[in-house]
Amino acid sequence: MNKDNKAIAMKYLGIDLPLFIEAMEKHWVNTLGNISSEALRAVWKTLGQTFNQVIASYGDTSGKWKILNPPTGTGKSQGLAVYSALLARAGKDSDKPSGVLIVTRLMAEADDLAERINELAGYECAVSNHSGKRTSPEVVKQFPVLVITHAAYVNALQRITVNDTWENIHQWIPQGIIEIPRVLTVIDESLGNIIEANQITDQDIRTALSYIDSEIEQKFPAPVRALRVLSDTLEKFSTQNIDRTSPMPTRIVWSGVANRTINFPEEFRMGDLRRYMREEVAYDEIDLKTKSSSAKLTKANIVDTTLRDVEAIFSAWAYHVKKGNFFTFNSARLLIPEGAISPVILDATATQQMLWRLLEDRAEIIPAPGGSRKYSNLTLFVSRVAGLGKSRMKDLAPERFSRALRDIEKRNGKSRNILFVCHKSVEHQAASLSPEFSDFKVGHWGALDGRNDWRTCDTAILIGLPYRGPIWSNNLFMATQGLQTNEWLSNPQWKEFEDVRSEMGVRQLTTDIIQAMNRILCRAVIDSLGNCPKSEIYITLPSDKSGDEIIENIKQEMPGIQVETWDLEIDGEKALIRKGSSHEGLLVLMNNSEPGEITAKQVMADLGLSKEGMKSLLKVVRDPNHQLNRALADIGVAYQPIKGRGDTSFFQKSDLTIRY
Repeated sequence: MNKDNKAIAMKYLGIDLPLFIEAMEKHWVNTLGNISSEALRAVWKTLGQTFNQVIASYGDTSGKWKILNPPTGTGKSQGLAVYSALLARAGKDSDKPSGVLIVTRLMAEADDLAERINELAGYECAVSNHSGKRTSPEVVKQFPVLVITHAAYVNALQRITVNDTWENIHQWIPQGIIEIPRVLTVIDESLGNIIEANQITDQDIRTALSYIDSEIEQKFPAPVRALRVLSDTLEKFSTQNIDRTSPMPTRIVWSGVANRTINFPEEFRMGDLRRYMREEVAYDEIDLKTKSSSAKLTKANIVDTTLRDVEAIFSAWAYHVKKGNFFTFNSARLLIPEGAISPVILDATATQQMLWRLLEDRAEIIPAPGGSRKYSNLTLFVSRVAGLGKSRMKDLAPERFSRALRDIEKRNGKSRNILFVCHKSVEHQAASLSPEFSDFKVGHWGALDGRNDWRTCDTAILIGLPYRGPIWSNNLFMATQGLQTNEWLSNPQWKEFEDVRSEMGVRQLTTDIIQAMNRILCRAVIDSLGNCPKSEIYITLPSDKSGDEIIENIKQEMPGIQVETWDLEIDGEKALIRKGSSHEGLLVLMNNSEPGEITAKQVMADLGLSKEGMKSLLKVVRDPNHQLNRALADIGVAYQPIKGRGDTSFFQKSDLTIRY
């Protein structure tokens, strides 16, 4: 940085835009081997400009969140790394250095980003900090750039954990002199965890109460009374509506605190009872008559969630929904408190996210300059199908997966590198298949955003859709817009939307789909026009108007994309795909399972194995030196044989404490 640029950076506490764009282009072309363009430079200018504005206005808590939506593949994460490195270098010789807090989705991303910033800066200016690689607050504060995860960020704002307090992540000490704030916070990808949803059923409360004896009730009379009040209320719903198969209208059942007509009864706080139930109750010995740390922790988490949700409902509002055969009370809240320092959020699908529209008084979408991406080399093949939700797909998955894969084998031969996306509950069934492609990788909805694991795949197959449902949309709307009326629950109008719940559902599906599509090599830019390599996406969409809306939204977000019909008889004649080793299916099944025990008999059913197939699998998992056994151990799973009682042998998954 020359003297003039350095002076400008010091004056504005940011980075001179021409300097940033020059450094970004050098990194983009020389280091990453990409093609630059005027359109890309315009995107990078907007990126740097926004960062500078936020730094210059630091301390103004009335400012809106800045939402940047540069398309995938335009270098938003790389630009963040370059900017942070320049800012750290400028701060070394400044009496007013600027610190940065970066928030990413995954721990591995946090590590990679910190390493990249250090390489670009030429010295160790960035550190990642998460439960997989914990660094003390004293050490963290020596670095101008701190990279954490989404979960840690929300926890810090809510003061949930000891390590990740807001002070520990937001403050740093340049030259070891005095603590000052990190004046730029950047969140890479939309925060998916800023809405806490609370739901309880009559069964949830009965389960919690079953572990509360008279001694516990004497210690915590008021919180236990709160449980009983809610249990009695839900019981009335149950007894007054004996036919649990009939529909019931959604209705507000509790609004006094939200409407400020009464105060929250402070004695109903669950904190002390939650701590006692987590630490003192031997759930394993009560249920199993023996010690089992995983069983104890699993049940402790279930009870703790129920107590948390009960307090949330009493402290705000609740509406009733019949879900399946259960009567439920539901509530939700926005986890970002008023007055939090406004971050910059990098969200490639921001225009589809209803969250930012609902937070209109707190969020501002800054449009990215156009022309940076073109998808003429990407073809989207669409099959219109009914029954794409999780429940229906669980019944139909094996046959549908086989038909879809056989169809694409016939169309394209064996040379494709495939990413196959489905629901988490049936991912193990897809992983057990062995289609004749060059490569075949499997992922599930809800674990795709921002990941680079599949960037070399030239084809994606998306079977089934991650519907969120009306409870999700009710929660999101009321957490951001406040408690609504029974009339709104029956007729959810908002602004220009006749049915805002439906609009929210379609936009969220669009967001999830575009995120999945951009996991493969179509994310890459191969020329100055912003084109991607030749690639294909095969997708099943509903046959109603929501399918048409999703296609139009995709066209809007991915200009130039070619859309064709996929003539797939997904529910036609049986089509067999050769099953591969059950090893991969077992790994996926256990990785997606909750901590606890799953019997060998259940594993056999879930993987669709014959008795001989299961016998072969168990022979392998009994071998401590086999790579499958080592892979299971890495995710906290051990096989527990019970001699002479094969049906009761089980796989035990220990609790690998939530990592963030």
